[in-house]
Amino acid sequence: MQQKRQSGFTLMEMVITITIVGLLAGVSGSLLTGGFRAYESNSQAVQLLANLRYAMERVTREVMSMQAITGGYDITTMSANRLQFTKGDGVAVDIIINPPLMSLTYSSVPGVIPTLVDSVQAASFSYFQMDGLTPALNANEISFVQIEINLKRNQVAYTQRTRVAMRARQ
Repeated sequence: MQQKRQSGFTLMEMVITITIVGLLAGVSGSLLTGGFRAYESNSQAVQLLANLRYAMERVTREVMSMQAITGGYDITTMSANRLQFTKGDGVAVDIIINPPLMSLTYSSVPGVIPTLVDSVQAASFSYFQMDGLTPALNANEISFVQIEINLKRNQVAYTQRTRVAMRARQ
């Protein structure tokens, strides 16, 4: 009698194969999870930088449009956390820093206080005279307005500082 040859895998071969596949799945899963975390972290950092850039450009543009009057500028309030002034077109602008928010309001849109940017850790306005070093104490002395904004989200912080040279006074 001839013995039939059996085909298939032994139990030992199956256990070894399943173990190897399980290890490969575990390693590749942890690599994919790490990649997704890195992507998410980078996406949040890019979004935070975009918010910072937008806020700085918007505030800079508004400050540059400040109305010059005889002897200075049409400024109502100038403090470290608030700048209130009138633009050349007669619209009053109010920029308020109240961490974690920075808001920008216009007199032409009463009752609406839109948030310019959130995640503000710190921000400030500084005012300087013509030499760029001496602090300006009133609207008649201002030649530069320095704006500094620090945004922070999920232990990631970015700071940007811009100095705006005011246009010629009347």
